[in-house]
Amino acid sequence: MTQGWHTLYAKSRDKAHNSSTVVTYSFGIVPGGIVSPKPNASVQKWVTLSAAAPAERAKITYQYYDRLRSGFIDIPPSDVFAPGSQTSIPAWPQVRTDTSTNFAELSWNMLKTIQESGTRYVDGNWEIRACLEGGSQPQECTKPITVNSPGPGSMALPLKSVLGRSR
Repeated sequence: MTQGWHTLYAKSRDKAHNSSTVVTYSFGIVPGGIVSPKPNASVQKWVTLSAAAPAERAKITYQYYDRLRSGFIDIPPSDVFAPGSQTSIPAWPQVRTDTSTNFAELSWNMLKTIQESGTRYVDGNWEIRACLEGGSQPQECTKPITVNSPGPGSMALPLKSVLGRSR
């Protein structure tokens, strides 16, 4: 299995071939994994960031791949907010106090970050990763996930909305 967050679905069957309901088990392979956004998700201006990691990994920094610098850089803390807050986070890394749960969700203004980075094109594929710290291990980053941004002014309408009828 690859590193990151995985979900296993299981059900049992007795001798009479009666099946149980599906049970879901979620688990991560070190160093942890991004829970949100999902790989290949289509994202707009705001992106929800969330990750899971072993208890000893209590600090997190999110990064994105900067096309101009050809490398991963920290997402500017000024573009990241706790959901419902109008105050950005003060700095990276963010620390979780309850290590029995996932890292708290954060809202990232991805469009602002990318536009202010000097990148000419906002649309296309973007890579995001989480870098985790804590315990006796050095900082380790998750395998990047790719999200797709259609760019500003783009919108996805159902065919019915465009044509006025279903096809």
